Amino acid sequence: TTEAAAENSAAESTQAADAASTAPAAVDVPASDPEILSTSLTPVQLREYGLVRQAGDSGTVDESMATQAAAQAVTVVVGGNTDALNTAGTPLVSSAEAASTESSTDSSAEESTEAVTEESTEETTQAEEASSEESSESDSSLAVACVNDYVNVRSDPSMDGEVVGKLYANSVATILEPANDDGWVKITSGSVTGYVRQEYIATGDYAQSLADSVGTKQAVVTTETLRVRAAASADSDVISLIGEGQTLDIISEEDGWYKVNTEDGEGYISADFADVETIYPEAVSKEEEEAEIAAEEAKKKAEEDAAAAAEEAKAASMGQQVVDYAMQFLGNPYVWGGSSLTNGTDCSGFTMAVYAHFGVSLPHYDVSQRSCGTAVSSLANARPGDLICYYGHVGIYIGNNQIINASNPRNGIKISPANYRSIAAIRRIFN
Repeated sequence: TTEAAAENSAAESTQAADAASTAPAAVDVPASDPEILSTSLTPVQLREYGLVRQAGDSGTVDESMATQAAAQAVTVVVGGNTDALNTAGTPLVSSAEAASTESSTDSSAEESTEAVTEESTEETTQAEEASSEESSESDSSLAVACVNDYVNVRSDPSMDGEVVGKLYANSVATILEPANDDGWVKITSGSVTGYVRQEYIATGDYAQSLADSVGTKQAVVTTETLRVRAAASADSDVISLIGEGQTLDIISEEDGWYKVNTEDGEGYISADFADVETIYPEAVSKEEEEAEIAAEEAKKKAEEDAAAAAEEAKAASMGQQVVDYAMQFLGNPYVWGGSSLTNGTDCSGFTMAVYAHFGVSLPHYDVSQRSCGTAVSSLANARPGDLICYYGHVGIYIGNNQIINASNPRNGIKISPANYRSIAAIRRIFN
């Protein structure tokens, strides 16, 4: 028995010595609390001793944290005091509890990961759906001409196709068929349907942006008679009245009112009594363009004719003024080589002096006066004030196939038939 006890004691001593050699050295053991041992244990050693961090701590420490933990002293409960805190302030638990905690943590993390994944997937799907909806809101069939002047719209998807219209810069069209392999897009705009080259049109969001910038907003009156006011107020003065169905260009919108252009100037109408529509520039067909060109040419000709008529009327008026002035000297004497309307003048001196009163300089020689002004084709086309030139004589046409002229010394200044002798030329001074 004594030997067995001695052997047991020796074995226990040996085990204690081995344990003492492998365990960290105790530091500052408080005499009053033998259950608590202050030691320097690394996180790995803590796990080996069945002591790990509680759930909530990820259990994963980077290298710097592990190094720091190894360098710091931690308080370990030897007698199973799981309420004690390590120096980091984290409760210590047993291996079984840790395993349960880790399992719970892993399960929680897995559930959390699945939830986050599902939520992320759902959000992604929703975002994709929203993007799809937003994309669908942008009219994918919209096209706007991006050219300096115009692009031809052809009957067939080929340069050999007949030109059926023109899509001018910033004109808006609807895409009927996407671009084929050769880059031709089928569109319709206004009364024109045909094909244009893909590179000359904008599509998608950019086309929508362009269309918004070139569109003109118009207000369509929806009541029998709508008052146009001077300001955006029902108390403002009425400046005009607009009938139902009439359209007005909208300048701006403010607090239930539209600022519009009218024939009487700018004004305001109530938004409650008008619908808004946007007008876009459209393609012009070949027939429409030809009609427009013809109308412009007709308008130009009408303007030119009106201007010519006005000039003719003015010239006729001046010619009549010449006649009226010349008639004042009827009966005055004829003096060869003279140019005085009162004291005596010859034929060319008479015409020279009369026109001088109106600021026109004529030579004092009947042959030279045949080159002044512009030619008149015949006596039938002569106007009052025209010079009627004969061979060796000249007079002023006064209308009704008559002239006033300084005839001869015997008759002086008198009225004579315009065709009393052969006419060499008729000249119009005021055109």
